[in-house]
Amino acid sequence: MRGLAELWAGFSRCYDPERLRREVRPSAVLAFAAFVLAVLFAMSGVDSVRSFTGFHHASELVALFVLGVCLDLASHRLWDRRTARDALALAGVAAYCAFVPLVMLATTSPTRYVFGLLFGQMAADYGRRFSFNWPMVGAVTALPLAIALIAWRDFALVVLVAFGAMMHVYASLTTRGQRRLVQEKAGLESAFELADRVASSSVDIAFSATLAEAGAFAHHLSNAMTPVLSNIRFVRETGGLDPEAREALVEAERGARRSVELLTRLLETLRARSESSRLTFELSETLCSLVGALSPASPAGAAAPPFAVRVEGEVPRFVVKGDPEHLRLALENLARNSREAGARSLVIRGKLLSAGEGVQLWLEDDGPGIPEPLRPQLLQALVTSQKSGGHGFGLYLSRRLVELLGGRLVLGASDHGAAFELQLPGSVLVACKAGG
Repeated sequence: MRGLAELWAGFSRCYDPERLRREVRPSAVLAFAAFVLAVLFAMSGVDSVRSFTGFHHASELVALFVLGVCLDLASHRLWDRRTARDALALAGVAAYCAFVPLVMLATTSPTRYVFGLLFGQMAADYGRRFSFNWPMVGAVTALPLAIALIAWRDFALVVLVAFGAMMHVYASLTTRGQRRLVQEKAGLESAFELADRVASSSVDIAFSATLAEAGAFAHHLSNAMTPVLSNIRFVRETGGLDPEAREALVEAERGARRSVELLTRLLETLRARSESSRLTFELSETLCSLVGALSPASPAGAAAPPFAVRVEGEVPRFVVKGDPEHLRLALENLARNSREAGARSLVIRGKLLSAGEGVQLWLEDDGPGIPEPLRPQLLQALVTSQKSGGHGFGLYLSRRLVELLGGRLVLGASDHGAAFELQLPGSVLVACKAGG
């Protein structure tokens, strides 16, 4: 069973599902299905075409092809259910790859050899989409070869199917490096996008601090102008001044009043900007919504998800100053890191710190844990616990995002898997019971 699980994990990692989703859309699948069905019906229903191709057994082959189309559409429909999506995608590939050699067996030359060339093209296309892995080799090469050998017609048919199988293996091996570069580029783009958001948040915090300092300066300057105005008014109202001196005092008083008006307007603007940028969020509600997004519920009758995030124990109702988006991104990175390391679940527990001025979230997964040599520098940039595919940005960005909330993220000690301790400052409301 463990060997089968490793084979399946290799298949799940062998291709880029997002790229496949962009390239193979349901509308394209339906258009392709309409074209192939039209060809099949012409080959079986038009006498001149049927006499040329020798095509027979149309109903069984149409049913097999329609099955492949339905499996393709179902995999798109269940895109967020990774296990079901991958199983349906593999079954669809097997249906298509069985369909073509069966059509070759049901036709005569030269139609048989035309479909043989089409099979080679299809097998090579699957090789470009998928890295070399045994489930795909079985669906694209072993199954068609078995059909060609069991239902022997001629040596040329077997050679064509074998040639297509070789094209699949060759394309899988030769495009593996290119596919890895595409995936690494996508990962780096995602990491730099998060880094840019962290930088923007840092600028916002620095700008807010600058606004507060400018506001305090403007406030003190406005207070200092009050006695200046009073003294100018006192001197101006004193008798014995010549007209030029009185006019100068009037201009000075007018300028001082104008300065006070500008300072008052500046204080109002700074106060409005400061209040609009002062975000807070309630931890337990935000955490529950984040957990729901990270671990969606399974539909009725479906198998349990391969990875789940849940909350256990007492979750304090705690007000945190900052943007809840920072917490969401930090938890997403931690959950993704656990899932890619092989964990099946991530458990979050919360408790208040002493004096109620902070809250601690303890996150622990059931994965293989973190190698001891990597523990001291794991939360630094460009350090990853993954053997391949990681870029070392996820945990570093999680730490920086938590620091933007005024908290800290450190690596915890666990006997079961990887553990992290996340502390956030704020103020407590009440404690409530939450379930995962």
